[in-house]
Amino acid sequence: MKLVCVACDENCRDCSAWMWIFPLSGVAARSISRQLFLYHKHRNHLETQMNLFCKIFVDIDISKEELVQRIADCTSGKNERWSVRTNWGEIDVVNNEDFDETRRLQAPDGFLFYRFYLEMEPEEYVPEETYIKSVGTLLGDLWEWNVKAIAACDFEKSLPMKGGYSSPKSC
Repeated sequence: MKLVCVACDENCRDCSAWMWIFPLSGVAARSISRQLFLYHKHRNHLETQMNLFCKIFVDIDISKEELVQRIADCTSGKNERWSVRTNWGEIDVVNNEDFDETRRLQAPDGFLFYRFYLEMEPEEYVPEETYIKSVGTLLGDLWEWNVKAIAACDFEKSLPMKGGYSSPKSC
């Protein structure tokens, strides 16, 4: 592990937003550090409001198009090319640039190298508890398809199997 500034991804000594992160490659490291920074900012400055951004790492050997359609079907959402619009939020399906056939099988951090990830946030009018329950239902649906899936979010402890990190279907 190395110490980096999660605000600017640099090794600067003037910044107060220092945090330890795991040495990951490329996009995964930047994405995770930015989410940690958002969490850090919310926790220290907006303690009354939880960050509801959620990323679910998904490992399934189907096409991106088929995954988008399956998610649209199980959420009763609308397929919008690489996204699914539901009544509780939008789900973006992204090819993981850090996908690695071998590393995805390695515990405990193999999920960072799964084939896809889903990024989602709630619609503004959706209550927090409705959104969290909907994310949990989506995660359960993925597991029902025998898909490896792990959520990374501030509220993962409120999700089934704590977001899947300890699920036998996750790694």
